[in-house]
Amino acid sequence: MYKSFNMYYTNTSDDIDEKNKLNFGPIWDYDFSLYVGEFTGKPNQNFDVSDRVTFSNIFFRAMINISEFNDIVIERYNLYTVKAVENYLENLDELVDSMKVSIKLNHDKWYYEYDENLSNDNIKLLKDFLENRLVILGKLWKKK
Repeated sequence: MYKSFNMYYTNTSDDIDEKNKLNFGPIWDYDFSLYVGEFTGKPNQNFDVSDRVTFSNIFFRAMINISEFNDIVIERYNLYTVKAVENYLENLDELVDSMKVSIKLNHDKWYYEYDENLSNDNIKLLKDFLENRLVILGKLWKKK
């Protein structure tokens, strides 16, 4: 995305594989990538995945045209992301329960009013979105 995006350069590591490496992080603020409307907290029902790059930063606009980069993304997705998202979905209810106070504080800071039903709707939307995303990307990015 064009926002909430950080990169840093490692130049002090003694590890030859890490020295002079461009890194991403820290990661946070998944509102756009998980289709929650900006500054509303209201769900966005768009589950589409397309090859169109929208709202992307200049770095990713350049990288998507490099086939080796795409191959690595697909490989890493299949190797790490699928299991991580499935595990996340299995434990989401417990995680949400542990964050009830933080969820309310987040709403109080960023949205006009706290609505527990809206929060619950967003949690359901998140589950549906992630399950849908796994199916769609599973079809597009089958293991080679």
